[in-house]
Amino acid sequence: MQDTVGIYYINLASRPDRRAFMEAQFEKLGLVAERVEAVTPDDLTEAQFKENCLPHRPLGRAPGEVACSLSHIKAWKRFLTSGHSACVVLEDDALLSSQLPEVLNAMSERRWGIEMMRLETVGAPLRLSKPISEFGQNFEVRRLYSGCTHTTGYALGVEAAHAMLQPIDYLHIPIDIVTFNPYGHARRRVEFSQITPAVVVSLAFLRHPEISVDRYLVETWAEAGEAQSDLLAERDWREGTEWSARSLTNHLKVAFLNIKGELIAGPSKFMQDYFWKIKKYKVPFCS
Repeated sequence: MQDTVGIYYINLASRPDRRAFMEAQFEKLGLVAERVEAVTPDDLTEAQFKENCLPHRPLGRAPGEVACSLSHIKAWKRFLTSGHSACVVLEDDALLSSQLPEVLNAMSERRWGIEMMRLETVGAPLRLSKPISEFGQNFEVRRLYSGCTHTTGYALGVEAAHAMLQPIDYLHIPIDIVTFNPYGHARRRVEFSQITPAVVVSLAFLRHPEISVDRYLVETWAEAGEAQSDLLAERDWREGTEWSARSLTNHLKVAFLNIKGELIAGPSKFMQDYFWKIKKYKVPFCS
């Protein structure tokens, strides 16, 4: 299992509590994982800041969001030098299922191609295909037809990692919008799938009414508390910054982009629903 599938978790140097939380989970599950130190806004080059961040780029991102994207890119690059055939990428607020080792065993036998597989749930229903394959004894894989937020936990193979790195022209878009949006920037690069039930959930969603979690899984997190995403501070920064996107022109640009997205997704969704019988499913968390 660990010979062919790598596990990488992204962690800020300023969050040793989260590092301890993740490593306690790996130890309990008998897994070996590699820490990837998260990129911070201070690590951005001047060019990266001016090309992708507010206020230099209208509709750009907060520096922390760009740094988050670069952290995931850093993990993909680390994976490609490892010799593994596939990997799991986790953020450091990921609560892991006790069944993750079974999923990793199934991953080691899978032919990955350009697939990116979402491992988490946020409680919201998703547009999914009928099962396209079984995954171990208790899981199935479905094609993903919903745009998703959050990149708490996912898996990909060598081909998908190469596809996402050639070229890196999406730093102005939040990484979760890039990686799991079948109508977005990466739709011609990779294929998207969802494992069900999910084996990862962000600590931010533990109290979601559609997510049931055994409390023993969060015992190691009790002392540190259920911290929210480190991106929230950056999003607050963005909202409080005076930037050109608040002008009428840029609000019109936002509206245009939303309309463009719906024009792309709308016909596809109709075809999917009518001919392929795509339906919405709730993705439970497997404790």
